[in-house]
Order: sequence, then structure tokens, then C-alpha cells
Amino acid sequence: MQKLDKKTLQDSLLSARQNALKEANKHLTQHEDFRGMKIYSWSGANLNECFEALKQLDNPVIWIMSSDLEHDFNEERPWLSQEVEAIISFGQANKKFRYDLEAQVTFFTRKNDILEACEMLTKVAHEGNTVFFAPGLGKQAKEMETTFLNYLKDNQ
Repeated sequence: MQKLDKKTLQDSLLSARQNALKEANKHLTQHEDFRGMKIYSWSGANLNECFEALKQLDNPVIWIMSSDLEHDFNEERPWLSQEVEAIISFGQANKKFRYDLEAQVTFFTRKNDILEACEMLTKVAHEGNTVFFAPGLGKQAKEMETTFLNYLKDNQ
């Protein structure tokens, strides 16, 4: 078995991280600011890349996401509370999802649909926040993004 030196291992890890960031940035779109907040949306299909994109954003981040997502957030616990201030989810009630995330952020709520989530955003967000809209990985993600962006435009 060949022994890897520390420098080679560090270089490999750095290269892998840079590649992951490149892939993540392909699906991250910055939109026109809304009431002094930076607005980003995520359109990728890989949840790990979504997390990489999220980690790059300026804090405090408000994450708007679908509660239909099936994911165990235990691995994200070490960084989630540092990167995300609030989560506004929408869709079906999902107790496991709420349990996994609620204790990790300052504010967590679930709304029935995307428009209710947008209304909540206008109540809790303030100038200086970064909003990360990642509706999920389904076929309706683009439609939800359009609804979200139209809401912001109409309520500027």
C-alpha cells in the first residue's frame, strides 16, 4: 500500500473542494435585490452542491425551501446554525423535517404554499439579509422560482 504524504492529500482535498464549488456555482443565480436584501435561487439537482452554494452566501441567510424534501440533516448540523438564521418551508407538514431543522436555526416556520412563504419572508426579513430560494429538486422547481420572483417584483 502506497503511503500518501500530507501535502498530496491536502492538494487532493483542495482540488475536490474547488470542483464542488464550481459545480455549485453553475446552479446559483443572483437576482435583483429586494428591499435591501440579496436574493439567490438554486436550480440544481444535487443536494450536496446546494449545500456548497449555501455556505458561500453572506450571512445572515434566510432559506426558503420545500418541506417535501426527504433528507436527514444530521450531517449538516455542525455548519447549518452558523450559516442559516431562518428557514421558511412550504408544502406538506413533515414532522421529521421540522424536527431536524427547527433547533438549528433562530427561526423556523412552515407555510402551506409558496405565496404564504413569500408573505412570511416579508414579515421576518430585513435589509442586510441574504435570501436563498431552493424550492426542491422536483419538476415544479422552475415554476415555483417564477412565482417567488414575481411575488418579490410585485411587492418591492
